Amino acid sequence: MRAPRPGEACPVCGLPIDWVEKRVRNGHVYYYAYHYVKDENGKRKVKKCYLGADRYDYVSRKNYDLGTAFRGMAYSEADRFSEYFNSALDKLSAKVQSGALEPEEARHWLGLLKDMNSRLERLMALLEDYLKELSKQAQASEAYTAGKELKASA
Repeated sequence: MRAPRPGEACPVCGLPIDWVEKRVRNGHVYYYAYHYVKDENGKRKVKKCYLGADRYDYVSRKNYDLGTAFRGMAYSEADRFSEYFNSALDKLSAKVQSGALEPEEARHWLGLLKDMNSRLERLMALLEDYLKELSKQAQASEAYTAGKELKASA
């Protein structure tokens, strides 16, 4: 996982990031994105967006049973989701393998995971279709551009 870089869209406001600042206070790391913007008079100003903490220690401690450290928006939502999901699965797997899961809790987890699996499969199919459509559009655009260049050179 990595913090956003200059030129990327800010996850808070969507503006291009001009620079990212990492601040350490009392042993905690916080991220800020900065943007150059123009005010109503056309004067250049700096806008600051708080991206969050590297880790939310209090929230993570209160959710220790999930086995994950919660993070701020300095990390992409896909990376955060993957870390949370995989950490929770690792923690659950360890409980099952150690025999620490009660039968009723195991049945509950199994039902939830089957439902999540079904939803994940639908989402994966949707993403695959989306990427195929984007690929078709890109190919059509390339073909159109190539056709225009051929006509222009003739």
